[in-house]
Amino acid sequence: NMLSPVLEFRDKWLRNGGLILPSSVKLMSALYSDPRFWNSRVTFWNDVYGFDFSPVKNVLIQEQFLWPERQHLEASNLASGVAEVFSIDAYNATKESLQEIRSALSYRLPRTCPCHGAAFWFKALFELSDGSVVTLDTGPEAGYNHWSQVIWYFEEPIQLDTAETSIAEGHFSMDAGTGGAFNVEFYLTTPTPVYKAAQEQNPDTIYQDIFERLEGERAFALKQAADTAPEWPQETTYWDGEADELLTSSSEARFSAVSRYLRDIYYSKSAW
Repeated sequence: NMLSPVLEFRDKWLRNGGLILPSSVKLMSALYSDPRFWNSRVTFWNDVYGFDFSPVKNVLIQEQFLWPERQHLEASNLASGVAEVFSIDAYNATKESLQEIRSALSYRLPRTCPCHGAAFWFKALFELSDGSVVTLDTGPEAGYNHWSQVIWYFEEPIQLDTAETSIAEGHFSMDAGTGGAFNVEFYLTTPTPVYKAAQEQNPDTIYQDIFERLEGERAFALKQAADTAPEWPQETTYWDGEADELLTSSSEARFSAVSRYLRDIYYSKSAW
């Protein structure tokens, strides 16, 4: 959704020999395995505050796994090698070329494991005038980052067995919709067919559990504090004291408490 004005500025004002940074952007993807998270979403419906929703669990599972969502994913949970879905050259791309994107997918399978979804993220390349290239990688293997990743969970996990095949293949498409949104399709053809489709997906509004995100940022901040200055306190009194209350409080209260914690970690420690 940011690329269209960049192309307009390029055509109007970029002089010969001028630079566009980033010079290219790549959409990357990998299959993902996370039994703990997937099962927690499924078993949750067995006991929702004392009520058993298991008779309608299949419908609920289909609904909650219908759309892609943003998460901070673990590199250790990648179930395949990383595949490049498509690449955009900022110097040569046109608005028309971005209206319909079609790409074949090929994932290398390094291990036997269940697969619970397909993950996506971007990689930006900054090609400088001296010939050097700086890469901004927002994938799980690059560590925690602001952008996180997009994960599209399957309604049913599939089994990846390297004794049967070393490659998983499929197709990906993305068509421009209205107001900067996109219609997206993901189709895994082998080893087990999986089809996912979502309409009117906007990068600014894609679903993310805010409490889950802030918990992840808190854990990251704690790890950074421990790695760089072990003498710092690893917990704060208001976090421990409010833990039980937070679980039953509003999302605004959760956001406020975790934000105070992050502010304490990031800004009040002058040594960092």
